[in-house]
Order: sequence, then structure tokens, then C-alpha cells
Amino acid sequence: MKAEEKIYRAFFELKQPKLYYNQIKDQTELSHSSLQNALEKLKKPGILAEEKTKSNTFYRIKDKKIVSLKFSEIAINKFNRLNHNIKTPLNNFLKNLPESVFTIILFGSASIGEERKGRICIISIPNRSKYSKFSVICLKPLPSDFTKESAYIT
Repeated sequence: MKAEEKIYRAFFELKQPKLYYNQIKDQTELSHSSLQNALEKLKKPGILAEEKTKSNTFYRIKDKKIVSLKFSEIAINKFNRLNHNIKTPLNNFLKNLPESVFTIILFGSASIGEERKGRICIISIPNRSKYSKFSVICLKPLPSDFTKESAYIT
């Protein structure tokens, strides 16, 4: 994986818009020189911005469009790495979602690759305003015929 991709992944995994240099270094496990070079490559086109204080250097996401695309790519890759017994029914579920659904969030044990240890939990957020009702779906175990009709709980 390229150094720049590891930096995107650090922001994705830590879920913060601004990270300390050392947070990025710890998360990416890159050498100092590799990290510096990659950060420069991301600062030059305005993807990241650098903020220095007396004792720390922060990096924040500046180009949210590019980073959103990278985050989507990371999320799709995580989805594709899910256990087949989880991915197939979830894929079927996603195909049957109405267009009004804006976001799906997979959480619980399946979101961290331990889907066999617990239940599958999904939050479905409609395309309306931030005040719209959302659906929470939790199943244990996930049946092979998992569909939105059999799973919605509000």
C-alpha cells in the first residue's frame, strides 16, 4: 500500500478531521522520511493542510471531495473483505434498499471483522434532513435470506 493511501486510512480509521503528526505516524507505521514525503505530496495539491503550534504539528483534511472519494474506496474494500456469509446477504440487502436511503452504517462485530462473534448491526439513514427518522437493524445470526423486508426495526 502506498504511503498516501496509509495516510487516508489513518484519517478514516481514527475518524477525526485533524490528526497530530505522531498519530499519523503510529497509525501508518511509516518511517519519518516516508511520512514526510507523503504528507508533502498531499499538501501540495491542497488535499491536506498543515497547522503548527509551539509543540505540535497537525494535519487536517482540506479537500473534502477527494478525501470522501478515498474514504468511499476504503469502505468498499472493507466491505469486500467481509466474510462471504456476511457479505452476500448484506449485498442482497443493499440491492433492495429504496433510493431514499442516503447512508448505511455497518457497526458491531461485523464492522471490525469479527462477524462470527456477534450480531450484525446496520443503521439506515434516509436522504431527507438530519432530523429524519432512521432505522436500526440488528440480527443474530444473520439468515441467508436476509432482506430489508425481514429486517427493518425502527
